[in-house]
Amino acid sequence: MRPPVSIMLAVLAMIVVLAGCDQKPPESTVIEMVKEYIPKHPDGFCGFMTKMDDIQYQSIRIEEYGNYNKEREYWPVRIRVVFSAECGAYTFGGTWKSQGRKNWNKKFEWKLRLREDDYGNKEWVRLEF
Repeated sequence: MRPPVSIMLAVLAMIVVLAGCDQKPPESTVIEMVKEYIPKHPDGFCGFMTKMDDIQYQSIRIEEYGNYNKEREYWPVRIRVVFSAECGAYTFGGTWKSQGRKNWNKKFEWKLRLREDDYGNKEWVRLEF
């Protein structure tokens, strides 16, 4: 005797959901996300109304993956980034004035979700909540 189609579809949907939970963000993807994030957020490193130039990464490593959060559908990832950059600020005249090279040893705790668009393309995104 065959099970009803609705039960088969429910089981298939559960398998798909659980398979997605097992897929941690790859280390290479997390590293690329960090390299995109830091230059776009200089205020968090150099100060208000600043800019960063010549960013040099000494290391970017994943310290730990947390447990998948089923309720909010994300992977917590703890990342350690050691880098340096030339910081500067814009003057009221519009010119850029260097504040010198600074070094950081920074820990990030991100929540990452695999998002799929209407065309089936998948990408990891950082959640902010």
